[in-house]
This record gives sequence, structure tokens and C-alpha cells, in this order.
Amino acid sequence: MTNSKSTKRALLGSAISLVLCFAMLLGTTFAWFTDSAVSGSNVIKAGNLDIEVDYTLDGTNWTKLDGADDLFQKSLWEPGHTEVVALRIKNSGSLALKYTANMNIVDEIIGKTKTEDDIVLSEILTVESIMTENASDVTTAFTNENMTYDNKSTFKAADVLGAKDSDLLETDEVEYVIIKVDMDETVGNEANHNGSDVPSIEFGINVYATQYTHESDSFNNQYDKNAAYDTGKPVARTRILSDATTIKNPEGVEVLSKNLLIDTTDSKLGADLGKISLAAAYQFEPTLSAEEVKLSEYKTWHADFIVSVDKDIPENSIALAGYYDAWCSMNNDKWVAIPNEGLPVAANEEIRLIDAIGQMLGNSITVSLKDLSDYGNDGIGFLCGALELNDALPENTTLTVELRLYEAEDGSRDSETGNYITVKTYSYTFK
Repeated sequence: MTNSKSTKRALLGSAISLVLCFAMLLGTTFAWFTDSAVSGSNVIKAGNLDIEVDYTLDGTNWTKLDGADDLFQKSLWEPGHTEVVALRIKNSGSLALKYTANMNIVDEIIGKTKTEDDIVLSEILTVESIMTENASDVTTAFTNENMTYDNKSTFKAADVLGAKDSDLLETDEVEYVIIKVDMDETVGNEANHNGSDVPSIEFGINVYATQYTHESDSFNNQYDKNAAYDTGKPVARTRILSDATTIKNPEGVEVLSKNLLIDTTDSKLGADLGKISLAAAYQFEPTLSAEEVKLSEYKTWHADFIVSVDKDIPENSIALAGYYDAWCSMNNDKWVAIPNEGLPVAANEEIRLIDAIGQMLGNSITVSLKDLSDYGNDGIGFLCGALELNDALPENTTLTVELRLYEAEDGSRDSETGNYITVKTYSYTFK
């Protein structure tokens, strides 16, 4: 009896102990060996590409290049005259970059000597240039006439500054481009104008920059190896062709009075009007080098002349003419002439000259900016003009010629998006 009671009390105590243990366990946690690593606040920051270009005319005082219009204008040019300009190019952004610098002729006025010979300054002036990291070279350029340069050419050359790429890898890294323009002492009266027909050059200095293969991603540093320069909108030189102009084109052509005599005899591409005089004639030459065109977004865009008149003109009253070395050399070296035979033209109606030639031939003709630069930088470019037929034009009819680039769809030579830009425009009024 006593043992039975003792056993019951022992079992009861054990049960209570178990309940208490479970209660205590419910109020605790199990522990394991642990550790942790928590990142801080992560930021993805875009790099920026920024280039700063200043110039100096004396080696000491620097001015922003944007909009500068006083380069090489210290004095009137004569034999022996030399001027120096230095550019300071700075990486003001956070990304590595490469850059290139060039000079382009926007327009040039051909002067005349007393003997009525042409004066072409771009063929007379010489340009020397050098890219350098040393600021001391800038000082030397303005104090030592005999400083050695890396590149020398005529002002007219497409790669007048050498068309060389250079890189600026770090923020605030600086390089210099020094340019020296000279009229040699040996130049004589071939550059001495007659006092009224003054030769001049309108030009620009351009610095283009883009990404460079320096920073790395998860794979390598080559992701931006194909980054191209944004060379901006193409420009062209435009000259009015007159009795003072000599150009490479049809055999046996002479210049009469103020009109340009052209030869369409036996033309394969246009009408055979024989030798005819153009009342208005223009020459459009590209100013981008072949290398710049390859890097330009416009390289595949179609070039064409847009011709329009400001009055309604009757049929058989006007003829348009064009000469382009790439295809006229296969046309017996003849100009292509297109009269408005049986086709009156309404005021402000636009005619695409190259496209019209293609329609006349039943075969599409396209000329890209690359083609224009390949053939245009030889000094010929596009030549175009017009003449009045049968004295049928209304009095004071103004003809406008516009050089346009049309965007090619996906680089195609056959289709266009409808977008275009105007490169240059000239007008002529028939009296």
C-alpha cells in the first residue's frame, strides 16, 4: 500500500516535471553556428563622355573653340606670312574617349590676278600639324618658326590634319593639336589679286570624340570598339561656274561670255543637244574626308539635286544638266541634259535630277554620300546647271538648286524612309 502511493507520487512528479520542461522549451529557441554578410546600398552610375576644346592664338590666352571666327585672321596674307593656332583638348567626363580633329573648307571664293588667272588659296597655303601631350610644345610653336611638325599638306587636302585618332583615358587628361598655316615665300604674282576679285576661304575646325576601349565589363573591354564619331550634318563647298572657272569635263568645251559651254553630243544618258551654254551652273564639293564618311551616320544616304522654279513654266522652255564623274565618265565624258520636253513644270514643283535621269533610262540611279565623297573630293564633285530653251520662260523666273541627302532604309540603295537633310542651296534668276 505504502509502495503503491509512493509510486503514484513519483509518477505525478515526473509528469509535472515533463510539463514544466515542455513549457520552458516553448519559451526558448534552438541555437546553431551562424554568420552573415549584408551588402551596403549599391548604386549603378552612368558614365559621361564630355570633351572640352579651347584654342590660343598666342600660346598664353585660351578661349572656347565653339563658334570661334577669328582663326588665322591676324593680318592679310602675303608671301612669307605664317600663323599658328593651338587647340587644347581635355577629357572633362568620366569615360575614356578617343578623338580626331580636322579642318574643312565650307566655301571658297576664287580670286583673279591682273592677268585674269585664277587664285585658289586652298592650293597655295600649306598646313602643318602635330598632336602632342606636352604643353611646352605649344610655347615652342609660338616662339620657334622652325619647330618640327608631324604632318604637312595643302589646305585643300581632305586629311589636312592627318586624320589621326588619339585617346584621353582619364578625367582631366589633356592633349594639344598645333596647326601652322603658311604662304611660302616663293609664292609670287600667282597669288596677287587684281584688287576686286579677292580670293578667300571659309573653313571650320572640328573635333569629334567617342567612346574608347578602356573600361571593362564582365567579359572584356571591347564592347565599345565599334563606337563611331558623330561627325554631324555634312556640308559642301558650292561654287558658281562662270567664264572664270575651269573644270575637268567634256572634251573640246570652251567658255563663252558669262555662260558655261557644255557638250552633250552623242550623250548616252540624256538628250543630245550638242554644245550648249548654261545660263546657271554650280559645283558642289563635299568637305568630309572618305574616312569621316565611313564613320558618319549619313554614309548610305542618297544624294540628289532638287530643282524647282518659282513660276509656272511651259513645256520645252528649260533644260536641266548635270555632270558627275562617277557616271558621266561612262557617258562618253558628256554632260547629261534633260529638257522638259512635253512636260510643263508647275511653280515650286520639285524635280529630283538624278532620280529623273534614272526614270528616263528606266533604271534606278542612286548616289550615296560615300559615293559623293569618293568622287567629289577630287575637286569635281557634282556639277549642275540649267539653260533656257526657245526664250519661253516667264520673265524673272528664279531657279533654285538644292543638294539634299535622303535617308536610305536600312542602308538599302533602292528604298528610302522619306527623311532628308539639305546640304546646300543656290538660286539663279533668268532675266
